[in-house]
Amino acid sequence: MSLNILEFTKEIINIQKLHDDLRELELSGEHFDFINVKGAEIKLHYTQNLNQSQIDEVSALVNSFVEVSVIEELNYLLRKQQDDGFEVYTKVISRINSDGTLYTGLDQGLTVYPNFLMIRNLLKDGFFDFALRYVVKTIAPSGMLTEGQITYGKQLIREVAKKYGATDAYLDQVENEETI
Repeated sequence: MSLNILEFTKEIINIQKLHDDLRELELSGEHFDFINVKGAEIKLHYTQNLNQSQIDEVSALVNSFVEVSVIEELNYLLRKQQDDGFEVYTKVISRINSDGTLYTGLDQGLTVYPNFLMIRNLLKDGFFDFALRYVVKTIAPSGMLTEGQITYGKQLIREVAKKYGATDAYLDQVENEETI
C-alpha cells in the first residue's frame, strides 16, 4: 500500500460526510485529495505520502466513523417542525378556549371544526406559510374568531415560520397578496 493511498473496508452510506470530516482533520486534512468507494472498499487519496501520525489520525476517523444519514437528518428536522407546528396550534386553541368564540351552538361549531382541522394539519406538517395563508383567506373573513384571536394566531405562525427560514417580506406577501 502506498502511503498516499489508504485503503479501508467499511460500509459507508454518507460519503460526503466522511469526505468533509477527512478535510477537517488537523494533521492530514490539508493533504486529502479525493475518495474512491466501491461497495465497502474505500480508497482515500492524498496529495503526498502521509507520516505515521497522519495515518493513525485517518485510521481512527474511518474506524470510528459514525454517519448521520441525510434521510435521518431530514426526518429529525421534519419532526422538529411538526412539534413546533403542533405547539402553535395548541396555543391558538387554548387562547380560543379561554376567550370563547363568536359562534354559538354545536351545529355552528361543527361547521367551524374542519377549518381548525385544516390549520392543525398544515401546522403539524410544517407548512407554516400555507397555514398563515389559510388563516388570512378562510378564517379571518368567516367571522368565527375575534380579531385578537386571529392576530395572535398569525403572530405565532409567523414566528415559527421565521424560525425555519421564512422572511418577513415573504410572510407579508403571503398575508397581503390577493392571489399567490
